[in-house]
Amino acid sequence: QWDRAERSYREAKKNFEAVNDWANTSAALTNIAGIDVLRGQLREAADLYRQSWELADTSGRARHEDAHIQYGSMLLMQGELKQARLEVEPQVTSSRAYGGDPWQLANALSVLADIQKAEGNLDGARKNYQEGLDILKNANASVAATQVSLGELSIAGGNPEAAEPLVRQAIAEFEKDKSTGDEVGGYTSLGRLLLARKKVTEARETTAHALKLADLGQFPVLNLPLQLLQARVRAAAALPGVAGRNDLTIAARQIRTVIQKSQQLGLYDINCEARLALGELELRLNFSSGRAQLTSLAAETRSRGLELIARQAEQAITNR
Repeated sequence: QWDRAERSYREAKKNFEAVNDWANTSAALTNIAGIDVLRGQLREAADLYRQSWELADTSGRARHEDAHIQYGSMLLMQGELKQARLEVEPQVTSSRAYGGDPWQLANALSVLADIQKAEGNLDGARKNYQEGLDILKNANASVAATQVSLGELSIAGGNPEAAEPLVRQAIAEFEKDKSTGDEVGGYTSLGRLLLARKKVTEARETTAHALKLADLGQFPVLNLPLQLLQARVRAAAALPGVAGRNDLTIAARQIRTVIQKSQQLGLYDINCEARLALGELELRLNFSSGRAQLTSLAAETRSRGLELIARQAEQAITNR
């Protein structure tokens, strides 16, 4: 699906360039950059986003907001919260003033909410997700992606029960629209919330289904969170004591692979989630080692403004 989409975007870009249609060339560049992000090619994507908004600015008739919004979302993946906010906040203001594209404003609000969630400002994030959802409803546009975001927010707030109906409704819409990438993300979120509710068997089945939806080997932004979820499910299913030690060891090895790959690609958000999961697992194998890992993670992420994961790391120690 993504390979076909990329070929289509590149062919469109070539055609637009041939007739000096720089506004649509800019849009094609943004779309190609989005595929690069999924591939974990963040440096290439950053270059394309810059080319896109520069073309939009010089064309005299194109809007540059979308490239900045998507670039801000990518910066969040890299753990660069301050820079992400600097990219996204002006686009919220600009989109409000322009008033011509409700989807664009809703998208900007959603990415701003993602940033607020990472900062630990769950109330602020909920407000912006909800505003974006209301805008899309008024425009008769799909709200499924925002429902997933609200579901993830409920998980972060310790209320996964509230998340399940939202995420299941969104998945049904993704399936109807045959949107494979969104389906994968939806099932990943569903697996997380089922695991949070200690429905380990359902979480395992959900993860297995998501992994069958597409060959994700070349798309680590989608694949690594699923690999991490699979390892967390294995750890959750492990029997207590010596009987479960082999499963915990295998899960730890899987998580370390995710940590290594995400670090290589600069996917700091996934890297931190994996380190959190490994620290939680290590608490069961060697409490002092797990506590040290989680304490270090909390200090590091808090220094970068990632308050949510810092709190989660500290809470994991307390809960143990």
